[in-house]
Amino acid sequence: MRLLGAVAVVSLLALSACEGETVQVPQGCRLSDISEAEVTFERPAPLEGITLDPASLREELFSGNLPVKAGTLRVHEAKETVNLARANLLPSLNAGVLLQASTGAGFGLALVEVAFPFLVPSNWFDYFARQELLEAEKAALWILKLNQYASAYSALSLVSVDQELGRLLGETAQEAERMHRRVKLQHHYGLATLVEVNRAKAEVKKADAAAAGARELFEHELATLRKALGLAPGTALTVRSSAPQPVELDEPGLGARIIEARANAPEAVQLAFLRRATHEGTWSKRFGFISGTTLRSPGMGAGGDVSFDDLSTGEGFSLGYAIFPAIRLSQLREKEVALRQLMLEEEIGSTMELLFHSRQGAAARLAAMEEAEAALGAAYASEVRRHEAGLADLNQVLGALEARRRASVEALAARSQLQLAEIALHRLLLTDRFAEIRGCEEPQPAGAT
Repeated sequence: MRLLGAVAVVSLLALSACEGETVQVPQGCRLSDISEAEVTFERPAPLEGITLDPASLREELFSGNLPVKAGTLRVHEAKETVNLARANLLPSLNAGVLLQASTGAGFGLALVEVAFPFLVPSNWFDYFARQELLEAEKAALWILKLNQYASAYSALSLVSVDQELGRLLGETAQEAERMHRRVKLQHHYGLATLVEVNRAKAEVKKADAAAAGARELFEHELATLRKALGLAPGTALTVRSSAPQPVELDEPGLGARIIEARANAPEAVQLAFLRRATHEGTWSKRFGFISGTTLRSPGMGAGGDVSFDDLSTGEGFSLGYAIFPAIRLSQLREKEVALRQLMLEEEIGSTMELLFHSRQGAAARLAAMEEAEAALGAAYASEVRRHEAGLADLNQVLGALEARRRASVEALAARSQLQLAEIALHRLLLTDRFAEIRGCEEPQPAGAT
């Protein structure tokens, strides 16, 4: 019994030595049950149509996205490993049965042995490591949801821009068609040559081809959205305005926002749990030489009666050279996770800086191209009036139309880049729509910790 007490004392000292800093877990992502009802494998039924905006996009995404369902299943698997590690701490009973032939047919207890795995320190460290890995898996699900929503939100933004591009190129094609009809009429009265008629017709076909390309791009983006949302092919999608809210960010405050992004990063939460898990694993290897603690009795007295008077304790030890490289390997893994934490901080800082300058450049280009678009639109209208009055030839009118089209396309490209930069910044800072996303959406049960 003294040996049992000694092992218990060693276990308590070891457990107190491994206590580290508390990791802040997102609300709703602590050790609580996660319902498996949300994980289904049925193919989505075709829908008549869906209207998408940033709010409805999140609801549709998390109900039909297969990677999110796979991430949820991984959380369930991690949960069961914690339950298994907890069960491995419970005592186990082994009883040997002996046939009694000399005193008459019958059976009797020959040996009773009770194992106490909860007195083995490495079992506790394994259990704690499984708990940390469960929380790391929950953080991984949180990261997956954030990244999936960022991708879908970006695709929604591109669809909105492509929709506008299709409208713009369609208007350009209509303008070219009106010019073609006007030149044909002038040719009928001998005021335009056949070369000019063919030139106007060529511009119409070029504009039609550009509009067809925009429609193809638009349908491709819609197909990407359907796949991300787990919708049946051909489901009609209606896209509403999807421009994100501008991020409050200026150059003097960039450093403070970088610190904020590092503090709120779900990747940092995941790495913190992984580091704690590797730390627990190192302590488990250090106490790995203690293989078990048992309490046993021969089971039967001299007269064949059951007796547990002769109790004895046993402690199993397993010493080998492999324990030392195993400890060293665990220590190296812990250092690797710490290095990944530093790499994450650097990556967040550099990404924030790049996005800040990208947003500034896109905003400047957008403002310049919007002014150019308005000026070139007025120039085109002037050239049309001059052509109708016979003061400008066809090349001048078509050149003005092409210049206006290029300015409009450049303005749309700048607007798209600006919106994508805003979405990426919101993702890093967990603001706007991203603030509402959590890895574990289930409500906390009363008294859960």
